[in-house]
Amino acid sequence: MKSMREIKHRMQAIQNIENVTRSMKTIASVRLRNIEGKTRLTRPYVQAMQQFLQQVLNRAEGLPSDPLLDAREVKNRCYLVVASDRGLCGSHNHDIVRYAETVIAGHPNARIVALGKYAYRHFLNLNYPSVVSYDEITDDIGFAVVKHMTARLIRGFLNREIDEVSLIYTKYYDPARQEPVVLRLLPIDIGSLGRIDGSGSPAEYLFDAPPEEILRFLLPQYVNTVVYQALLEAKMSEQAARMVAMDTATDNAEEMMDELKMEYSRSRQEMITEEIIETIEAAELSRS
Repeated sequence: MKSMREIKHRMQAIQNIENVTRSMKTIASVRLRNIEGKTRLTRPYVQAMQQFLQQVLNRAEGLPSDPLLDAREVKNRCYLVVASDRGLCGSHNHDIVRYAETVIAGHPNARIVALGKYAYRHFLNLNYPSVVSYDEITDDIGFAVVKHMTARLIRGFLNREIDEVSLIYTKYYDPARQEPVVLRLLPIDIGSLGRIDGSGSPAEYLFDAPPEEILRFLLPQYVNTVVYQALLEAKMSEQAARMVAMDTATDNAEEMMDELKMEYSRSRQEMITEEIIETIEAAELSRS
């Protein structure tokens, strides 16, 4: 059996770990609420843009298609894989890179743009010919950074260096549920616009400029918005996974502390019992 001093040292170490995991859980929950607030603010903008874009596309029927809508034979593929820079978030990173592997399987020459150090290291070790790290994406996601990144992708698509761009990220549902998904980014999938939530008829817009001119301006903005929304979802998923992982770690530390307290009590009782026995034996020897 371990000595009382060893047990005390281990209890102190576990207590320190518990304090750290509890603090990390609190930080993750605060960051999750902050990102949720951003998502709530951007959701009406995304819905209005989808609605407006759908009306412009309806008006543009019969006109020459915009280059960002033109699907062609896919020879060069590009995948944006969104993971995190840090660990301690359960199986979040492992799940997204494994899902990405299944999506990219069969395309060994695909280009990979890794958003997050975990994804970059993972695909670099798999010897893909083109793996690029885009590490300017932080917890405080800026729209200007997203525009800079998507501008390079759009330029590559228009120059026919890339025939298709897909976005792989973790979609956030609630703190207990996050799932990896893949979304075709370029060429833009009109069917992905979906229906707009809300009651009543959608607003009708009057256009001063020709539909093709509006599309030329609006479609890149739509790509920016989709990527920005996906990054928010991925960051929420990361913080939710970290919050759950740290909560589990805290519970495990508490269980270990309870076990060590019982072990410490047993050791202390045994020590007291031994001292009593020695005292009695010494008293009997003195009487004899």
